Amino acid sequence: MKSVRIAPTDVWLFRDGKPFNADSDHRARSMFPPLPTVTQGVLRGHYLADQKVALDRKNKTEIEKTVGTATDFLDLRLRGPFVRRGSQLFFPMPADVVKGSDENFHPLSVFSKAPGDGSFSHPNGAPYALIPDPKNDKLKDPQKIEEDWVSQDQLELYLKGNSFKGSTSSGLYSRELRPGNAIDSDKQTTIEGRLYQVEFIRLHQDVCLQVDVMAGLKAWKRTNGLMRIGGEGHAASFTVSNPSQPDVPLPVIGSAKRFKMVLLTPTFFAEGWIPKDWNAYFTGGTVELKAAAIKKYISVGGFDLMANNHKPSLRYVDAGSVYYFEVTSGAPEFRSDEAWLCDVAPNGAPLGHIGFGQVRVGNWNLAN
Repeated sequence: MKSVRIAPTDVWLFRDGKPFNADSDHRARSMFPPLPTVTQGVLRGHYLADQKVALDRKNKTEIEKTVGTATDFLDLRLRGPFVRRGSQLFFPMPADVVKGSDENFHPLSVFSKAPGDGSFSHPNGAPYALIPDPKNDKLKDPQKIEEDWVSQDQLELYLKGNSFKGSTSSGLYSRELRPGNAIDSDKQTTIEGRLYQVEFIRLHQDVCLQVDVMAGLKAWKRTNGLMRIGGEGHAASFTVSNPSQPDVPLPVIGSAKRFKMVLLTPTFFAEGWIPKDWNAYFTGGTVELKAAAIKKYISVGGFDLMANNHKPSLRYVDAGSVYYFEVTSGAPEFRSDEAWLCDVAPNGAPLGHIGFGQVRVGNWNLAN
């Protein structure tokens, strides 16, 4: 495997899925971290340039032979992108936690019925509910959540059901607004009243993106260099290493009869917030969804350079969302080549191959 770290030499622009032009909106917003669709495009585009394959629609056959298509990634298998600062990786804050009076984050407890023998209403169809443990004095006065990231060492505490510390985005990056004015392409003059703002991402010192190449891009030989990334093709430097093990452990369910999975990267599910069949991801046993904590959906679209048109915008489940399962038979594990939670896109693209649906596994217990 290869681990590719991508560091900025300038600000970056990663547009969200909302349409933008100077007529309909005055602010183009950025999202961070970028989606796996962005980083796979960066890596495949750089690989083509490195292999001296011309990026031209007339060269379509050679391009597809080298890196595949928009729906066929050949043998490419990516994990990430993940955010790294120094020796620590950082992940979006899990959705099933509350900040206590002790300034620590505490996982919510799982209840089959409300404390005091009350009953729950379950509009999402999951039979159990997630609420703050009423026996935990530190949660009687929940604090406002300002932290939206968790470092890898603190995530390990969370996965074991322990309290942990969060981190703020201000320690990783800042947002910068830059003004612009729409241009009349025929006259090459500015258009009156068409001012807009573009939001850029400035990473702080020692912060970079990390993408693990588990397979594919076999002829990539360079260990460092420059590449283009994101909107407007801003510059980035990259370094490549060959670790024996990935920094983010592959998800393992093991012998647990109850387990939860927290999304480290966004994912696409055919049924919105759930897939058509959870058990399609596992072998050796079956599972049943018992509870879930879902973050607000994100819109994912993009532009198909080869087809020269916009991709349809789809709703994805955001990173940090958490799903709780019980084992109903056997000892389920991920299929050996599918250690992710992600459905195939409507156009047939296997999104799990390029980094969507990456998860970590933790245990949980029923509170009553």
